[in-house]
Amino acid sequence: MPTPGSETYKSTNPLETRDKNTYSSRIPPDVNRGPDVPVGPTVTSVEPNTLTVADPETEAVITGSGFTTESVIVWNGGDEATAFIDGEHVSTIVRPSTVEAPLPCTIPVAVRNGILLSDPVSFTFTSATPEEGETD
Repeated sequence: MPTPGSETYKSTNPLETRDKNTYSSRIPPDVNRGPDVPVGPTVTSVEPNTLTVADPETEAVITGSGFTTESVIVWNGGDEATAFIDGEHVSTIVRPSTVEAPLPCTIPVAVRNGILLSDPVSFTFTSATPEEGETD
């Protein structure tokens, strides 16, 4: 008599009529069974993308895709306090007064979901220029 698992074994259960060896997975045969490849976030823009060092603290909104409640804005290599708006927008507060670099300077801005990091976009800080008629 055939044993369970052999090629010819058939169930004695009348509701189960398929051969035991013909169905070993819930995944249909045409589905790729490789490991899932996670897709990281994408950043398309930051608004505003330029501030002067004399500007007040300003909210910067990052636009892209793949953002989650766990997304973190990476500002010039450091993590920033991040507010999740929706799957396409996150924001942070930019403090121009903290810039300690020769001006103008451009820094990279990216978004991280866990270990997955987006490509960066550029954000520029400029020096405050005197108004017409003013002197330094």
